[in-house]
Amino acid sequence: KKDARKEASKQLDEFTKKWKKTDESIYSGIDKILQRHGIERCAYHGGQINGVDVRTLMENAKEILGEICVYLCNQLTDQSSISADDIGKLCKDCEEYLSL
Repeated sequence: KKDARKEASKQLDEFTKKWKKTDESIYSGIDKILQRHGIERCAYHGGQINGVDVRTLMENAKEILGEICVYLCNQLTDQSSISADDIGKLCKDCEEYLSL
């Protein structure tokens, strides 16, 4: 059982690495939006946003989350398990939390 868990974990890690590198991935699309606003994920911090970049995100939450919302809604397909309204509400909630 332990070997099976190890193998599954290894496969998940490999999939995640490939997925993040794909230019068409949602992760990459959101990353490009953040980069346009001068927000960089710190490689030394496991891809997390920290420090000055968090402040930039908080100060510009309305604009950034608005762009992310439009981007995500444009990615919806017939097979999507979430609606544009749900995405809009989630992005609005995130904007409000970041603006507190």
